[in-house]
Amino acid sequence: MSILQKAALILLLLLLLQSAKLLLTELKEETVLNALELMIMRNRPSKPIYLRPFVYTSDLGIAPRLHNIETDFLIYGIDR
Repeated sequence: MSILQKAALILLLLLLLQSAKLLLTELKEETVLNALELMIMRNRPSKPIYLRPFVYTSDLGIAPRLHNIETDFLIYGIDR
């Protein structure tokens, strides 16, 4: 992995962690990095890809609150 690719992953991680803080979610860096690494290893992209991580509320309730809600994260990638 090149230095530019590593820098892009670090930036992606920082943005995701910032989004997680807005939802009052504690998301560990190690968890996200492991998920990104696993996704790249399993898919083995042959050309540049766009990775987009999301932190979202996965709770089924509908209420304007941020306490006592279930959150999760996902990552998707698209060939560019």
